[in-house]
Amino acid sequence: MHLFTKIRQFLQSRFSKTSVTHTSEEIDVEEKQTELLEQVLLTALPPLSPEEEASLPDSTKPLIPIIWEKISKIGSKPLAIQALWDEEAFIWPTRETEAHLCLWVVYSHPTDYKADMVYSLGESQSAIIPLLGKYFAQKFDIPFYFPSPNEVDDDCPTWWEQDKGIHCEDCQKLFIPSDMSHRPKDICYPCHLRREIVQDIPSGDSFTISYGNESEFACVYYSYYPRDSNFGLDLLTFWEEYCMSQNILLSDELMLIQGLELEKLHYFMEKQKEELFILYQSTEIESNLENTSSKLDRSVTIHYKDQTYKLSPSSTGSIYPIKHRLEQLLYWRDITQFCIEEEKEIVIIIAKNLTCRDNAFFEFIHSQGGQITYLQLQEKFNKLLSKDEILKTLNKLVIRDYLLHSEKIELTLKGKHTGGYSFFQNCNFQ
Repeated sequence: MHLFTKIRQFLQSRFSKTSVTHTSEEIDVEEKQTELLEQVLLTALPPLSPEEEASLPDSTKPLIPIIWEKISKIGSKPLAIQALWDEEAFIWPTRETEAHLCLWVVYSHPTDYKADMVYSLGESQSAIIPLLGKYFAQKFDIPFYFPSPNEVDDDCPTWWEQDKGIHCEDCQKLFIPSDMSHRPKDICYPCHLRREIVQDIPSGDSFTISYGNESEFACVYYSYYPRDSNFGLDLLTFWEEYCMSQNILLSDELMLIQGLELEKLHYFMEKQKEELFILYQSTEIESNLENTSSKLDRSVTIHYKDQTYKLSPSSTGSIYPIKHRLEQLLYWRDITQFCIEEEKEIVIIIAKNLTCRDNAFFEFIHSQGGQITYLQLQEKFNKLLSKDEILKTLNKLVIRDYLLHSEKIELTLKGKHTGGYSFFQNCNFQ
């Protein structure tokens, strides 16, 4: 019997009528029972029963009083316990953090519902969150709500917003459809990714810029390719311009900039910066004068190394594209300067004609530290793809020099720098 039920039965035995009169006031017995019940529940942590001792892992037991204390500070009996995923903690390409499963306590609010997060764990340790949620839900005799127990998905509604969700056509999970035009409305995002993998849909071309050395690289830029004409000024643009000025034939997919070529590129951007400063009459100004220009003043300001510059247009054309180009020049000039001083190299990867299935392979191998066995690859995708489809995709990526396959499957230099942010590694493909 639930603790909530036991206490209510005890209180009911103390009051035989629905209401009693005390002095000049009428007391609502049901209301008084609930008030006393909440006070008891929120102040006294009951000991674990023998069944709970046996069913709960040792790792969860020290957490129970910690979470109980947080719940008691809310001041009223919870209405539900919910477990929801939070993917904001997972940031590509560092992969230093992971999606978190958060435990929330839902309670009533004068105008709506509110929820307080009482605990969270990363995906790799998240198995104990449902155990804790079920424990507290049972203690309070309230629902435990966990809409996505099989995979990471932060599109699920809260406990009190379930009426706003729909059931995924493929997995039947409750989710709130995205308002993004490219996302389907009848299936959740993980199922959408699974369909793309099965159908081997083209993912579009992309490019990645990283710097570092053989042992460690840091990604500093990722974008779709070809680039948007208005917002695509980046290191690849400057590298292409430099190669054209030197009659250098560009590589189709992999460009490695190091040593003398890196110094020449740095000089090329430095020279362009100086020319733009001269052409657009740049002058140093005091920072506090930045916003003192009149509405008719068509000049703009740009900040660089703790100094503010004022750019004045030399013609009737807009100054803002020039400002944007200068900002990009200064940013990438500093990156190349750092690489020269630290003896690092820059890698530019243009990934062409890849599919969602290819990207799923990349993301899975990345998530396993860059090296897997063929058996691991099969176990990951065998519920979605046939053995022939897995082998065909693997061989294609080996031929295109994204992967090496001997005793193990490893990412090549191209493979290590290919693949944008996605949640493929979070999908349950089983």
